[in-house]
Amino acid sequence: MSETKTTNELIEPVHKKSKVIDKLFKKERSLPQLSQHQIKKPVEFPIQRSLSPPVLLDDFGDTGLTSVIEIDDEYLIQTKAFIKDSKNKIHQILMGNDTYNIWLEYSKTQNFSMFNKWNNFLITKFTDRTKRPLIIINADEFQLKDYSFNENQIKLFYLYLINKLDQYVNQEYIIVYIDSSDSLPLQLFKSLYQLFPEKYHNNLYYILLLMPETIKLKFTTSLLSHKTISKIKLIKDLYDLYEDIPVGVIQIPQWALISYTSIPHPIFGISLKDANKSNYRGRSGIPLVIECGIQYFSANIDAFTTEGIFRMSGNKERVDQYIEAFNYCRITSFPLTEDPHIVTSVMKTYLQSLPEPLLTADIGQEVVKIFSSIPNNNTTSQLKELILQIPNENRQLLLALVNLAHLISTQQQFNKMDRVNMGTIFGPYIFWKEYSMKSISEVKCVNALFTYLITNISDFIDVMLD
Repeated sequence: MSETKTTNELIEPVHKKSKVIDKLFKKERSLPQLSQHQIKKPVEFPIQRSLSPPVLLDDFGDTGLTSVIEIDDEYLIQTKAFIKDSKNKIHQILMGNDTYNIWLEYSKTQNFSMFNKWNNFLITKFTDRTKRPLIIINADEFQLKDYSFNENQIKLFYLYLINKLDQYVNQEYIIVYIDSSDSLPLQLFKSLYQLFPEKYHNNLYYILLLMPETIKLKFTTSLLSHKTISKIKLIKDLYDLYEDIPVGVIQIPQWALISYTSIPHPIFGISLKDANKSNYRGRSGIPLVIECGIQYFSANIDAFTTEGIFRMSGNKERVDQYIEAFNYCRITSFPLTEDPHIVTSVMKTYLQSLPEPLLTADIGQEVVKIFSSIPNNNTTSQLKELILQIPNENRQLLLALVNLAHLISTQQQFNKMDRVNMGTIFGPYIFWKEYSMKSISEVKCVNALFTYLITNISDFIDVMLD
């Protein structure tokens, strides 16, 4: 049995964040220099001095925060300059499409291997729930504010950005900006702002900011125009982030898991219909707890061979920690190092908490009639008709459970869990009634149904996905 861990350990993401780069560049603290012949100059790039982190002094006395709050003068000046320039006939100062296309073609000839070490800084492989492209910028992986950019370095960075982003900005897209610091790299943004043509600005659906809500950030956003503010969402609760972004798409940093999960959003004990409407759900149509469990098994093949899997229980205290963490939106996946019995116990607890069985009362009674006798040639077609009558979310969950049970049963020589055993485990979770002597015999029929589905899973995939 694995040793019980603390709640803080529990909510750590599976993939721990790599060590922050001590020095972006050991010698110069700046991007690599390019020789003059390497860069053409179709437009001028303004040189901007880098923005050092502003100083904010919070004095706490007996009465809390005092009225003395000092904001770095440099940050104040730069913020106002950025906002002013952004409002100054913006479409007249943006780069034209013809010039942009020249730079875009030129970017395709460049070698950007130097940026490989910051792969987690800019991620573009995901979409939101409506298939809008997501541009995820993790400033903690590339400390933009801490380094000076000269003219050529800005050009190089710009070429890298347009080379990677152009294909995603021809339609509505979303930017997710993650930064554990309390200020934005305004000078760098200002240097790059005019170099993106109108499609970057017009097609931006909105920006999600996952940052500490500090006075500096409030001050910056308070100066923006109403139109710009309407496109900025400052995340204060991770549940709000998941309204548009499926759980598991973004690796949530530890500081955000701690800071923005204080409000409960229970998923244990709610109906499948309500679970399907909850923000706190993944990319599939099945409940998050079950999705995380299936992902755990998919990435941890050894778990399939664990003896007594799904039959044996995990440490109750540890299981309860997971239940609480799920109800507070603190879990995006099970750690691969987790005890398989813990994972399956959490999954079974979730199924047990459902207020209604997967099979409705009428369907359950029909199943009992069918399996009160030995299955025949008509059994498969009869079951298909019945399965089509249960709600879609119920069918999807049923298929997910049957498929997982099927995979586990293929390893019965190691885990001692054959198809009959798996039917006995899952049968009570898909249909139940008030306890009676009659209900005991009915449970055996439902168990037989689940075993039958495992054995003939290929015949039911289409109907369950219909």
